[in-house]
Amino acid sequence: MKIAFKTLGCKLNQYDTQLLREMAEGASYEITDFNSSADIYVINTCSVTMNAVQQSRNIVRRARRMSKDAKIIITGCYPEEIRGRLPEADIYVTNSKKTSYFENFFSLRKNSISKFDEHTRAFVKIQTGCNSFCSYCIVPYLRDKEYSRPMEDILNEITALVKNGFKEITLTGVHIGRYIYRGKNLVKLLIEIENIKGLERIRLGSLNPDEICDELINLVSTSPKICHHFHISLQSADEKILQAMGRNYNPSDIACKLIGIKKIIDDCGIGADIITGFPGEQELEFQNTYSYIKDLPFTYLHVFRYSPRKRTLAAIFPDTINELEKKRRSALLRELGLKKSIEFRKRYINKDLRVLMETKRDRLTKMMVGFSGNYIRVLIPETENGKNKFMNVLIERITGYDTYGRILTNG
Repeated sequence: MKIAFKTLGCKLNQYDTQLLREMAEGASYEITDFNSSADIYVINTCSVTMNAVQQSRNIVRRARRMSKDAKIIITGCYPEEIRGRLPEADIYVTNSKKTSYFENFFSLRKNSISKFDEHTRAFVKIQTGCNSFCSYCIVPYLRDKEYSRPMEDILNEITALVKNGFKEITLTGVHIGRYIYRGKNLVKLLIEIENIKGLERIRLGSLNPDEICDELINLVSTSPKICHHFHISLQSADEKILQAMGRNYNPSDIACKLIGIKKIIDDCGIGADIITGFPGEQELEFQNTYSYIKDLPFTYLHVFRYSPRKRTLAAIFPDTINELEKKRRSALLRELGLKKSIEFRKRYINKDLRVLMETKRDRLTKMMVGFSGNYIRVLIPETENGKNKFMNVLIERITGYDTYGRILTNG
């Protein structure tokens, strides 16, 4: 029987889909491409934003158009919201029921992955769930309460991935900075992961600003394996807006922390998620965030327009911002993010970087793609198959979002 999988959304969803794929293989299903005919389609959906909701709907409908007789199972975050209101889908599996449902479906129990199909870097789930209930965020309603995986399960999973050839892993979760298992926090987990032989790179997934402690910064600065890269869920840098969002940190404190990171780890890549157009964000509040980002050592931005989500507190807030204004602000922030990215990457022209080559080539240029430890994406014109290899690459030029280099030696 043929089964096809599709994933939308976050790294947690990508991890969960990989686990389901391995369960299907263990149950002797034939895994086929999602764009081809299948008996079963499993769609791991996202509904964090309204755009993600629309994408999820479109994918479900596309699967039905491909096969009128197929069984379509939707899981992930979207089933929590629609509860049976999408006629193209046959079965709705919420996040809270996902494990038990698919164990019964495949008649197989599995709680770890051993590979990551079509990826060079493997995502490893260390934590899930959220207890914060920020006013704009639907995630706590879509996932269970905060839960940290047993440390031994994580270490065993990474060991298996390394044995299967993976050189880099990315730790992922809703709040990886809140990882705690039997008194051991994220720093203690990282120290244990560092000891796994054959693993060359450890990358941290997204962190809340208040989850980055001095102990973590010091470990990253001295570790030969942990990437010099932080991605921060900042959302805003205006004190009033952060308070309305329910974010429990002060922009001034975070600014001091970021400056401290750059003093200790000069080559550190620092990215941030930013929401524009939150209710009550007038021009003054927006400019506060803009100036904050401009003045601090961010190296790239992920910018999102605020979209109200039912069941969240902010959905009923007054002083909403119109869509045209949201788009204007988003464009300004993306332009600023690109400027800061170019400034950061220019430092490396005529210098060499150690990059890990990706499985897939760049979609437009067909060049090989590699990522440095500090998260610079490099395009390389060589035709040899270098996937999953470390290469020392000379950075030659930068155009917009793209960075071009050539291979010096295998790394």
